[in-house]
Amino acid sequence: MENPIQKIYNIKHMVCTRCIMVVQNIFEDAHFQILNLELGEVVVLANPYSHSDEDLNIALRRFGLELLESEDDILVEKIKTTIVSFVHQSEFLPKTNLSEYISQSLDLPYTQLRSVFKTKSDMTVEKFYILQKIERAKELIQYNDLSIKEIAYKLGYSSLQHLSNQFKGVTGFSPKAYKDQGVNLRIPIEEVGMAMAS
Repeated sequence: MENPIQKIYNIKHMVCTRCIMVVQNIFEDAHFQILNLELGEVVVLANPYSHSDEDLNIALRRFGLELLESEDDILVEKIKTTIVSFVHQSEFLPKTNLSEYISQSLDLPYTQLRSVFKTKSDMTVEKFYILQKIERAKELIQYNDLSIKEIAYKLGYSSLQHLSNQFKGVTGFSPKAYKDQGVNLRIPIEEVGMAMAS
C-alpha cells in the first residue's frame, strides 16, 4: 500500500469560520487526513482512496469556493485572507501601516504584493482594505451596540469624519443615515470588491 502524501491546497474565497468548517467536511468526506486548516489553506495527507482534485473542486464550487493553482492567484488570496482576518477578527484595528502589516504577515516586499494584487484583481490593496472596513462598519451599525464614533475608533479611523467620508463614498449613505433608515446593504465577506473588480 502506498504511503500517504502531504499536499497543500490553497482555496479561493475561504475567508470565514463557516468556510473552514465547509472545507473540513469536504476534505474529510474525500478521505483526506487534515494536518492543518486555516483561512485560505488546508494541508492534508492524501492516500489511494482520496478523491481527485477535480472532485474536490466540484464539491468546493457548490459553496462558492475553488482550488487555486497559479502562484499569483494564491498570493492574491493570501493578501485577501490576511486583510479579512485583520479587519473582521480583530477586537480593535490599530492605527497601523497597512503595507507594513501585510508585508510582515506574508514575508514579502509590499511593492511585489501590491503589483500582483492590482494585476490579478484590478483593484488596489488599499481599496480592498477600505471595502472590508466599510463592510465591518455596516455589520457593527446593524448590531446597534456601539455609537458611530465608537465604531470609527474600533476600526482604527483617525476621526468620525474619516469613517463618514469613506462610508458615504462606498455606500452612498452617511453612517448615521444608514443607521437611521435601517438600510441593509451588507455583502458577504467573500464577495466584497468582486463587483468593482469585474
